[in-house]
Amino acid sequence: MKFLKTILMSGEEKIFIQAKELVTLAKKSNDEFSKLINKKSTPSKISQLRKKSSNEYFSLSHLIISGSIAPNLIDDMLLLLNNEENILESIFKISRQYIRYTPKDKKVNDYLNDVLLSFSNYANDSISLLSKMHDSKTLSQIKIYRSKIKEIENEGDRLRDSLLDFAYSSDNEFKLFYHIVDLAYMCDDILDACEDSSDLFLSIMLSILS
Repeated sequence: MKFLKTILMSGEEKIFIQAKELVTLAKKSNDEFSKLINKKSTPSKISQLRKKSSNEYFSLSHLIISGSIAPNLIDDMLLLLNNEENILESIFKISRQYIRYTPKDKKVNDYLNDVLLSFSNYANDSISLLSKMHDSKTLSQIKIYRSKIKEIENEGDRLRDSLLDFAYSSDNEFKLFYHIVDLAYMCDDILDACEDSSDLFLSIMLSILS
């Protein structure tokens, strides 16, 4: 956090510190999704985290528009908060979709769960890196973390495509086909939200330093 103290005013630094809470809540939500797949959690726990995230987002947005940061940063900061909250929102949506339908074929169900757990692991890594960006001591560290998040997103794209290939190549019933396709794109949304957040975080830091 020493790096942020160096380049930010006190109000801006406070908001960046508080904004990390959105990432922390997203991490907890992703952990609960993994537990949900393993039958060790419930969608209600993710819903509770979603409510906390919404309250935090509202509070931080109010601080930003009330003049706590430089005017030239307001739009980008609001967008950053929105992107970071979208991570948890995307996890909430996929958790809801996941419980709507269970494949009758055990092999298909096991395969789908394995892929979703792999996506969840990717999301965990991306969210953890995004959290580290908030605590970075140098701009070079921020760039490294952002690049790693991009690499994970690319790996996620390949996993998404393999899931879509399975949906289209298998002789699945109507409901299962659309269930798999929806889950594939929802997984992609989570990793995209992480990448978008990291891109904007770096952009804001570069803007401040320029």
